[in-house]
Amino acid sequence: MTPIFKNTLIDCSDENIIGQHMFEYNEARKQSRAKPARKLIGSYFGEKILIYAPLLKWYIAHGMEITKTYGFIKASSHKAFAPFMEAVSNARREGDADKSKAMIAEMMKLVGNSAFGRSGMDMSKHKEIKYESSDKAIKNKIEHFTFHGLEELNGACEITMKKRRLKNKSPIHLSIAIYQLAKLRMLQFYYDCIDFYFDRSDFQYQEMDTDSAYIAFSPQV
Repeated sequence: MTPIFKNTLIDCSDENIIGQHMFEYNEARKQSRAKPARKLIGSYFGEKILIYAPLLKWYIAHGMEITKTYGFIKASSHKAFAPFMEAVSNARREGDADKSKAMIAEMMKLVGNSAFGRSGMDMSKHKEIKYESSDKAIKNKIEHFTFHGLEELNGACEITMKKRRLKNKSPIHLSIAIYQLAKLRMLQFYYDCIDFYFDRSDFQYQEMDTDSAYIAFSPQV
């Protein structure tokens, strides 16, 4: 398993990047060929990536070398979201124990998941949509420095504009900590348990998600 998780641009038209087999498969799809896109991949190196302290300590303990540090974010040691976390967790546990509270448990699961997703939202990608039918107004929008794109409609245009001001007020450290702690647990399970106790010829990782792994073991295990 590659220990570094990162987002990078994958060019499916480059055989050196995706390999001969996947290149030939992609070419065979003809009109539905995959286009270059950013993907989450595993790697043995990373550049300008944000790493949570517990995960960084594990990396260093397992031989990672840090060649350059661009900055760090100092955090105070306390549970900032403890009441919220306990409310969600308690409601879900009560739903498992008492089926009459199952609906409340599902609702709180949604609340917890949405809070996590909202905290990790990339506000810099937000755009403003405007609709104009006047040629003069459309021309003014196109010539404005925040212009991003345009789509013609019936007698009007849908114009996408970049926001002039962005207010990044989301607690992004929440989603970063959750994701990277999940990665840490998966790495600990693989390197410090499975790979430690089993020979690599006796198992094969089939699929892995944020908090789950599907592994095939040989009959001798």
